[in-house]
Amino acid sequence: MNDATISLKLPNDVRFIPLTNQFIAEYARLVGFSDVAISQIEMASEEGMSNVIKHAFHQNEKAHFDIHLEKNTTGLSIRICDQGLPFDPDTIHFNKDTLEGFGSFVMSKLMDKIQYRNLGKEGKELSLTKYFEEQQIETSPPTDEVENNIVKEHTYTFRPFEPKDAIEVVRCAYESYGYTYVYEHIYYPERVKALNESGDLISFVAEADDGVVCGHMALVKVDGYDSLYELGLAMTKQQYRGGNIFTQLLNMLYAEIEKRKIHAVFGQCVTTHTYSQRGPIKTGMLPSALLPAYVPNDLSFKNISEAGQQRSAVLIVNRIFVQREKCNAYLPEKYRTFSENIFKEVQAQRDIITKVDFKPKEMCQANLTVNANLKMAKIDFHSFGADFNQVLKNMIHQLKKENIAMAEAFVNISNTDAIAIIEAAELLGFRFSGLMVGSPTGDIAILQFLNGILPNTEKIQVVEQGMPLLSFIEQQFD
Repeated sequence: MNDATISLKLPNDVRFIPLTNQFIAEYARLVGFSDVAISQIEMASEEGMSNVIKHAFHQNEKAHFDIHLEKNTTGLSIRICDQGLPFDPDTIHFNKDTLEGFGSFVMSKLMDKIQYRNLGKEGKELSLTKYFEEQQIETSPPTDEVENNIVKEHTYTFRPFEPKDAIEVVRCAYESYGYTYVYEHIYYPERVKALNESGDLISFVAEADDGVVCGHMALVKVDGYDSLYELGLAMTKQQYRGGNIFTQLLNMLYAEIEKRKIHAVFGQCVTTHTYSQRGPIKTGMLPSALLPAYVPNDLSFKNISEAGQQRSAVLIVNRIFVQREKCNAYLPEKYRTFSENIFKEVQAQRDIITKVDFKPKEMCQANLTVNANLKMAKIDFHSFGADFNQVLKNMIHQLKKENIAMAEAFVNISNTDAIAIIEAAELLGFRFSGLMVGSPTGDIAILQFLNGILPNTEKIQVVEQGMPLLSFIEQQFD
């Protein structure tokens, strides 16, 4: 744990809740929250602690539970951990008449993010997240030049991000995507600053000769996988488009990757056209996965094109900068040829193992994160266990209950239980979509679950290098 983390061990006694809440409130004040936000944090924390004390232990049982307070780059995380009775969060339903499930409903309204995790023999965890309050984006009405798509000639300076650039980077995001971009932190200037300071975001900007920061591109660190970054957040303000900004920013980011000895990067390219695919391909990135129905219907590229009627696919392109030594990749036999081709393209030396004997753990490890606004979800499968099927069924039930259209799942195929995870997930409706290669933590198999969506693969446009992937995905939906 870092210096900004404080841990408390508490008895399961409601008399300690007020004292603990006072401590949480002072900690929240210390790290910069307003009185209103602190009040919301207090109420959510009290509800979370009360639930543990009332429901996690038998009556008159003497036990303890832990609370971890952690300030991170974007806000405050409060984790309430216990080793009491097992709990299935999917059984929570708010009933307006009986008020059953009211506590979880209240926490979800007071905090920006809540997440339940079953930790196997380590018990379970409730995570409550509150983001720092941010300044609002101020937007100006478009100029006559923008309205009439007049692009003036400019010269540009390309440089690393500086804290003073944050609000202009946010405005780049707004002018490019409105408020529909998947990476929500890009709309908060203070988060953009903090994430760049921590290294979780590595931004470069384009500054025009009139002093305006008009373009942005960045590397976003992938949680849970060392030295793997997503290359993206490519945005320009409308009146500066057409100045070859992205090519210059991309070259600067590649130099930064070499400087930092980053192992691998990947990017997501839309498939409504091939323009955004050609640039990365020319610079050595290669297609490694294709995810149909990934981008929400309402994702809008301002003044470029209108969103289609169907969720659009994304093409994943991958490049390795620092190669790992030859190692194993654990995959089902039916994906051997496909995977061998991907590994060969990215020049990764892998021995594909399709059969392995291992003893499953009693309980699996998996995290589900839902983005309700964009109807998307992410699942990280960490380990296989005897309860895997039930855990995944519960997650699928939650996705359907919340009307989530698409979930992507990551499986570390450098682990021996990867085959079991992939095969069990496929029996419950997940499809194999490709690979993401190069992290020293392990290569990734990407699975996808579509909730009642049958993608129209005929509308997916990919460059020539992506055609084998498209053919593979078409076979998945035959």
